[in-house]
Amino acid sequence: MTYWLKLWGSGKGRYQPLPTDHLTFGKGGKPGVESGDRLVILGVGTNGKLLAIATATSGITLPGTSPDQPYRCASRLDLVCGNVDRAPAYTVIPGADQLRQWLKTPADHRTITEAQFLAAEAAVLAAGGKAPAA
Repeated sequence: MTYWLKLWGSGKGRYQPLPTDHLTFGKGGKPGVESGDRLVILGVGTNGKLLAIATATSGITLPGTSPDQPYRCASRLDLVCGNVDRAPAYTVIPGADQLRQWLKTPADHRTITEAQFLAAEAAVLAAGGKAPAA
């Protein structure tokens, strides 16, 4: 199992709500996401807020939704912060200084350690993160 920090949204617009059944990935090479991997979702345009925790339910096997998002995987949302303003900032993750440097790159996902994932998951839960309504 691999842990990921995944940006959601684009610099072209404000944060868009997450789909409940898939995630898309931008250009820059096929992501290494596999079924069972866990992802922390950081919303673009939210001042670095951790908005959700997801589990990949497939590898990268489906086409993306647009030329800017050519890769896709099926996923399940496990925890979602219903209020973006109350969502925790990425600075709760150990090593946030290194993550801040990564946020300045065009990549939309990167691996993180289990400890970083667990810290983010605990912060989302503490901020009121809940399983999405079915």
